[in-house]
Order: sequence, then structure tokens, then C-alpha cells
Amino acid sequence: MTREEGIIIIGAGPAGTAAAVQLGREGLDPLVLEKGEPGGLVRDANMVENYPGFPRGIPGKELAGLIGEHLERFQIRVAREKVIWLGFREGRFLVKTPDGTRTAGIVILAPGTVPAQDHGVEISGEARVRIRFGLNGITTGASTVIIGAGDAAFDYALNPSSGERVLILGRGKKPRALSLLVDRVKESSRIHYSMNTQVEGIRAGEDGLVLSLKKAAGSEIPGIFRTAVPDEIRAGFVLFATGRKPADGFIARELMEIRGVLEERGRLVPAGDVRGGMCRQVAISAGDGLRAAMMLTRSRRK
Repeated sequence: MTREEGIIIIGAGPAGTAAAVQLGREGLDPLVLEKGEPGGLVRDANMVENYPGFPRGIPGKELAGLIGEHLERFQIRVAREKVIWLGFREGRFLVKTPDGTRTAGIVILAPGTVPAQDHGVEISGEARVRIRFGLNGITTGASTVIIGAGDAAFDYALNPSSGERVLILGRGKKPRALSLLVDRVKESSRIHYSMNTQVEGIRAGEDGLVLSLKKAAGSEIPGIFRTAVPDEIRAGFVLFATGRKPADGFIARELMEIRGVLEERGRLVPAGDVRGGMCRQVAISAGDGLRAAMMLTRSRRK
């Protein structure tokens, strides 16, 4: 049985939540579809420091919890369902999840991003169970190698959930992260980083993972990560922080062909990281979600 909705919001991160709350304030009743917990990637942030109103910063998990409370405060309907297909037929959107199909007149697209998979590292099958693209699933007390040298890599490393011992590996000559994050990593006794280091392969070892490296002159690896074999290191987990892309793979091909038209008509409204490019910040996503909701409600008033 197909259930009909007026407005469906895909994603309950900062963008989807801001849009839902604003629509609720307008007296509308959107349905939010979220596969996980509200907050999205905010949950993995060590500390959010550039969101107005939190001058001392706020841990990502705490902010994610407040985002969930915000949805409850405004009695926003949230269904814990993963969108697996989004199409458009006979003037209506079709939104499919494992629990069924819904139709909607308007869709706000705020699913966030997913990790880019073109990291160029050969991974054996058995090793994949210890590969991560976020902090979820890393065992307390583990040693973790983070591949990447941008803001995400250094922020992941600073989060206590990243493990007891952490090694950041970057291909370039120097980190690409904020100097503030780099300085904090330097001050931490549990975190190390090595530049000019490329991971070529990852395989399962006796007590975790073994990484084969290609190192340039001057790169250093702490002894706690070394093995008896030159240019090989060990780790309990490997976390990739090598880029993300829009999480819009569920959009049907025929919808992609008319996506631009539907966006111009205000029927399909992307918001947040799904359209943010490199500007993936909580404040930007929240503002973008608010913008999306205000555009919809203003067009309805005309």
C-alpha cells in the first residue's frame, strides 16, 4: 500500500532538521526519513567550534543529541527508514524504503554524503572487516591508522573514539588540515602523523591489519606501529578520510534526467552537504536547510 505525503525530507542531519523545524513552524507536517540517528556526520565530529551560540565549542555527539531533541520538541515525524529509490511518475515523487513506498508532492533532498571509494589502496577480502570510513565500530583501546591529511583526518584522530593509539598517514609533504587541528594533534601523546607516506595495500594479519607502504625520504613511523618487515606497519583498524561525495545514489536515472527542471520548479530541493561541495560545515548545512524550507513556504504563500 502506497502512503501519501505532502513533503518528505530525506535526511535528519543539520540541513534536514532545520528544514523540518521551519516547516513545522509554518504549520506544515513534513515526514523525515532517516536511516540512522539524527545528526548525521555531526556525531563523528570531535568538537564543533564554529557554530554560533557555542563559544566554547560542543562535542559532535552532544550536538547530534540536541538535533534529535529539536525534532522531538517540534513534534516532527521521523521514520527510521533508509531510502533505497527515489523516482518521479505522474507528477508525484515515489520514495521507496525497505518498509514500503510513499508518494510526495515535494522532496527536500538532504541525505548528506558518503565516503569516496577511489582511494587507490588494494585491500584483501579478509581485511575489509576492519576498514572504517567513520568512527563507528572502532574498538576501545585499539590502534588505528587514519589515511588522509585533511580536516576530517585530524578531527577523527582527536576524537577519543578513534582509539588508544593513532597514526595519520598523508601522501603530501605537509598536512592539509587547519593549523589549529594540527597543533592539537602535535600536543597529543597518543597521536602521531607521517607525511610523504602512501599506503599501497592492506591485508589481514595475525592480530589485526598489515599495511604495505611506499615512503619518501624523511617520513617517520613510530615504533609502536612498526613490524619486523621494512615498509610494513600494523594496526587494529584503518580509517579512510580521503574525501566524500553526495549520497544521492538512490535517485532513479529518469529522475536525474529531469532533476534540473524539478529543482527550478521548487519540487525537488537539495540542501546541505549533498550540494555543499567542499563547504561541509554544520552552520552552512543548517542555514541551507532553513533556506530550502523558506523558499518552499514563500512560494506557497503567493
